[in-house]
Amino acid sequence: VSQSRYKGFILKTNNNKFMEKLGAQLSRYGSIANPLPVSPNAKIFFVASADPIDYSSLQQEFPVDKDGEVRVFTTIQAAINASTASRGDIIYVMPGHVETVTSAGGLDLNKAGITLIGYGNNDLRPQINFTTVVGADMDVDAANITMKNFHFTGGIDALTGPIDVNAANFTMIDCVTEDVAGQATDFIVTVAIVTGK
Repeated sequence: VSQSRYKGFILKTNNNKFMEKLGAQLSRYGSIANPLPVSPNAKIFFVASADPIDYSSLQQEFPVDKDGEVRVFTTIQAAINASTASRGDIIYVMPGHVETVTSAGGLDLNKAGITLIGYGNNDLRPQINFTTVVGADMDVDAANITMKNFHFTGGIDALTGPIDVNAANFTMIDCVTEDVAGQATDFIVTVAIVTGK
């Protein structure tokens, strides 16, 4: 059995046939102990702050994979850019990570079928803060995207639609929206089907 641990993640495997099915995607690291519905070709990416300890630890646990792809990033957008549409890729965002969006389309969820999962409880869940201009927003421009356990904050008064959904089947699970600097005109704007849980 191969096993590795990083801040609550326990990765292990003793099922070679399962790992062969996953191929090079996860075989170097093992399978997640509580199996996730990960498609065989999917890749898993991580986002952590540039803090030397957290980031370095993740890089050691998840180095560049056999295909030459980097798996650890300091921004959500960089992880999205590295993912592939409709492959079932998952992006884990570490506790305490803060992403600041300062312009329209400053964060663009443009890869269909990706899942973003935030780790941490309450104030430690990953935060996405919209600030600087009232039109600062996260665009959801591809279908079938899911976000789980994020804290969205408005850091400027009269914020207008920081979550801008332009594609079908966007799902938010256990997410919190909070206007911390004043009144938001509206927080979620949709022109497509959105699901909230």
